[in-house]
Amino acid sequence: MHIKVQYVFSFSTGMSFAWLCRNTSESFPELAVGIINGTVDVLSDFSSGFSTSSGQGCYRDGQYLLSNATKFELTTSRMVSVGTYEIVLVVRKDNRTSFTNQILELDTEDILNLTIR
Repeated sequence: MHIKVQYVFSFSTGMSFAWLCRNTSESFPELAVGIINGTVDVLSDFSSGFSTSSGQGCYRDGQYLLSNATKFELTTSRMVSVGTYEIVLVVRKDNRTSFTNQILELDTEDILNLTIR
């Protein structure tokens, strides 16, 4: 199953985005915290070894940073059923950074497709 997550921005020119996800039983690694706080640039650090040991992260593959686009899709079949996850969207423009988070609770393996806008 998939959950489609999208925020619609009418003026996204010059903005960068980062979608992070973690199981609430663990903490974000230092690099992810830096992205959320605005001290790390998403564009330059998106592919720079942003992973931890497997068994952690949204899909238990060591990855916390899932996308740098305005939208992304969660593959809930790769997540722990009956798990609770925090999804964080970080938006940055120039030297300004803002973020929002959403808690996702998975109760069963059969989750319907859901689009959040």
